[in-house]
Amino acid sequence: MQRYAVSAFASLATLVVLVLLLPAPTLAAKKKTSRKGTPKVVCRSPRAKDAAPKDTPKLILMVNIRANIRWGPATSYKKLWTATKYTPLEALCQYEAAYPDGAKEKWYYVRDFEGFMGWVNDTVIEKSRAVIVNVKQAVARTGPGPDNRPVWNIEKGYTLKVLGKKGRWYNVEDADGEKAWIYEDVLWGSTD
Repeated sequence: MQRYAVSAFASLATLVVLVLLLPAPTLAAKKKTSRKGTPKVVCRSPRAKDAAPKDTPKLILMVNIRANIRWGPATSYKKLWTATKYTPLEALCQYEAAYPDGAKEKWYYVRDFEGFMGWVNDTVIEKSRAVIVNVKQAVARTGPGPDNRPVWNIEKGYTLKVLGKKGRWYNVEDADGEKAWIYEDVLWGSTD
């Protein structure tokens, strides 16, 4: 039994030495596919949190196509999750990655309606009005009011583009182009 333990320890030690001595091919591959040089990341807040009153609307961005939310501000970072079309994301900070070769990329550090955070490239988002259903189930109607006929039952996490607003009712459109009205208390996202 002791002989196997020593053998396993020797194998582990050999593996550690090999890992330390061998070049890391994955790092070399990432450098080939990324822009030349290390980006300088500068943060500009989209709104001054300290100076803004508590009722200042959040800056909500809308995903205009499927977007990968990443661990850091570059495509080489691990994907955390994928946001679907019309997903609203709160912009916490805007980042500009400036490379030594003069290239620039804009990224946003964002939070979704459940509090998950990550980075998204500005090429897949727009400053537009979008909402997401924030309750277990909601009813969308033909018009702005509870007396209008129900047209859909929508589950939590369903994303919608905002077309307009009347009182406390949003005129919305889903990714398939279907339109309806929904009451604002069941939604998270654009409030203006």
